[in-house]
Formats: sequence, C-alpha cells, structure tokens
Amino acid sequence: MEIVLIGPGSQERILDSYIFPHTLQTMHFTIVAIETQISVTLNGTEIMRAQADQYTDVGGVFLEVCRATATFSNIEIAPPVSFDHQAILTKRNCQRVMPDKPGTPPQFFVYKGKFHHLWPEAAELLNELRIRPKFLEPEEEPIIQELEGAPIGSRAEMEDILKEFCPELLPTTRQSGKPMAIPQQPPSAERPVPAIAVPPAIRQLAALIHARREAGDQPYILLLGSSLSLTLEVRQAVCGSDDWEAFWTAMERLSAAERRALLAGPFDSLNLTAGYRYLAQPVQAGYFDLILTLNVDDALDESLRILSAREYQILTHGQVSGTEIAAALGRTHPRVKAVKLRGDINAYKLPLTPEGQFEFPERLEKEMERLLSQDTILVGDIPYDTDIQRCIRQGEGALWVVVPEEPRPGSFLYNAKRARPRGEVITGPEAEFVPFFSALAYELGTEGPKSNNKLAI
Repeated sequence: MEIVLIGPGSQERILDSYIFPHTLQTMHFTIVAIETQISVTLNGTEIMRAQADQYTDVGGVFLEVCRATATFSNIEIAPPVSFDHQAILTKRNCQRVMPDKPGTPPQFFVYKGKFHHLWPEAAELLNELRIRPKFLEPEEEPIIQELEGAPIGSRAEMEDILKEFCPELLPTTRQSGKPMAIPQQPPSAERPVPAIAVPPAIRQLAALIHARREAGDQPYILLLGSSLSLTLEVRQAVCGSDDWEAFWTAMERLSAAERRALLAGPFDSLNLTAGYRYLAQPVQAGYFDLILTLNVDDALDESLRILSAREYQILTHGQVSGTEIAAALGRTHPRVKAVKLRGDINAYKLPLTPEGQFEFPERLEKEMERLLSQDTILVGDIPYDTDIQRCIRQGEGALWVVVPEEPRPGSFLYNAKRARPRGEVITGPEAEFVPFFSALAYELGTEGPKSNNKLAI
C-alpha cells in the first residue's frame, strides 16, 4: 500500500507503507501535515506522529520517505497551524519536560524563553529534588526544535539556574520558609580528568582532528564496529549461540518489542552510554560530520540529541533504501549524518538477506567504498562484517584502528593495516570505547557543554 502526501505548492512528500502486504482488509488513512509534523490516522486511530522527512516504526506500522511514484485516496491536508510560542513558554516556564513518545525521549528544562536539553548530571540533581518531568502535549512538541537553547550539563549549572530563575522549585525549611541547601554530589562521583593517562597516539590523533577542522578540511570518517555492542553475551542472549548467522536469523524473527525486551538487559550491562556522550561532544563541536555504525542499539541516536533536530539526520538501512542513503550522504545539509548500516533494534524489518546475512546493495556499497577509502577512524572490531571489510580493504587514506587487543596475524584488521599503513593502531585499556572517547573529548577540549577548546590555545 503506497501513500503520496501533496504539500503546499503541490510539492510531493512520498510515503511508502508496508502494512500487511497480503491482507484483504480495507484500510483507511488520514494524513495530516502540521508545520513540519506528519500524523497518520488508521481506521480512526492515530498510529504515527513524527517530523517530516524522518523515519518511524510505531506499533508495527512502518513508514518511510522514499522516491516511489504512487497515488492514494482518503488523504487530507490541514493548513499550517500557527503556534503561540510565547504562551507555551509561559506555561512551561521552570518545568522539566519531555515529549510523550515511546523509548527514552530527550528531556528539557524551560527557562529564559527556551527549551534547554538536560544532560544526565543536571537531570540527576532534579531527581534528587523530586522535580519530575512533565509530558508535552503533541501540539507543543515542534517548539522544541525552534527554541532549544544550550544544554544544561553539570549539577552546578543546574543549581545556579534554579537559584536565579526558579527558586520556587527549591525545597524550603518548615521554620523559615527559605530554600534549603541543594544536595551536593559526593566527591567520589566526580569524574576526574582521564583516569588512564592519555597515550601519545590519542594525543596525536586529537591534534590531527583539530588541525583538519581549523583548516576547513573534511573530517575523518568515523566507523563504529559491531564488536562494541554485539558481544558474545548479547548474541547468546538472543540465540543461545555465538554464531553470527544464527544471531541475525533469530533477530529477524523477533518483533521490535521482543528485541527490545530481550536485549535491554545485555545492552545496559555494556555501559556504553558515557562513551556515546563523549563521542557526541566532538560531533557537536564540528570535529566529525559522518558516523557509520554497525550496531543496532539506540545509544548513538540518544547521544546526538544534544544537537538540534535541524543539525543531524539518522539514516537506517532497511528503513531507508541504499539509493536514498547514498543520495543523502551527497547532500551538504544537515551537517551531521549517522548511518545505521545494520538497521535498528526498533525497526519493523532488518536489512538481511534470505540467508540471514548482510550484503550492501550495489549503490550503497559503492558509496561505502568511496567514503571508507578516505581517512577513517575505526573504533571496535568488524570480524564478520564482510561487506564493510570489502569497502575498507582497498582505501588509500589513513586508517586509524582503535581496539583493546592487538590485531592477530591473519585477521582482517591485521591485513587491512598492512594494506593501509597510514594511521596508527591504538590498543590497551585506553582503546576501550568509553576511555577512548573520554580521552579524545578531553584532548579536543569538548568535554562538558561549556568547556573551552584546549587545542585552540
């Protein structure tokens, strides 16, 4: 079943819907476009609400923007709605708010006429003060993209905001009615400057990354290997085996809800969230524009929410065709693009072959070959990812490899580095995901929302 949405000025937004393709059931859709949002109603029930040009899998109903040509009846287009921004900001002032949607949506704190993204440290202080998040109404959510301010990162920053702008939220003593002291974070919880001494190779890499940005050169391509999250423990949780084909075949047979339920515990135990947060900081500062990942969890998606919605795009293979991904990577806007080459744990369908393997479509493979022939940083191993291995093998650019263990003779990484000697291999404890990106963010001076640029001195 295919849907075409005709927008103002007869411009087409084409939505391709794969919903029970063999059913004889009659289905009636109503699609309403409100500013940049699209809402879809199926048989009288809203099944999707999302930003235009983004991709969503809600309740097993999958929709994607594509370039198909088709027509569909029962389409209604509502005229653009003017939001009273000031009324929303006044209503939500000094509130901790979040969108009402599945998963782990971002949280914001409203003050001084803007929505400010809450980082974990600041949110932790609000938790201790029992300031709970409130859900935004659907019609309020678009304002987040337009009015989001600088993120609130630290406890101290959140404390200053509460004292200056929202003192009424602070607990008071019964006797005086004056604000009580805000609970302080114990010293043991403070994260010192890297616990592991930053090795010369990471310092050298940070200096090169910084120099490229200052010179206006194209940033390094950042590739995140499948070994980061698809560990032996994760694979065994799904299929009881360490066999990759058995793992992916089992994943394909599970619904999105079943995947989430089965993998939530194993993924959480990996403790990668801090690493993704450190990764997102150099991205926000302009040090990386393109991230290719072979992981299916949503930790990368969540970390990129420190950027405004206009600054980045997540392209998920399987939800977006290889041709469309290749075309999107050729565009200059948005600046930051993240490509999930193995699909997404929440997706209706994973991009697998009938044999339970991954193989890039021809157009996407050519695009990956072009990109990965350039200077690339590979974090994590890719031991069974033969399609991405083919794209790396012949490159002329530098190849930096970040893996805890030295590549063994005969392994792909060992052979790839012999073929592409430019760049270093970083190994040891500092090459683990979280320590590496923590050290890199520290060397680049991006750690924390208000840090100065250390390398610019």
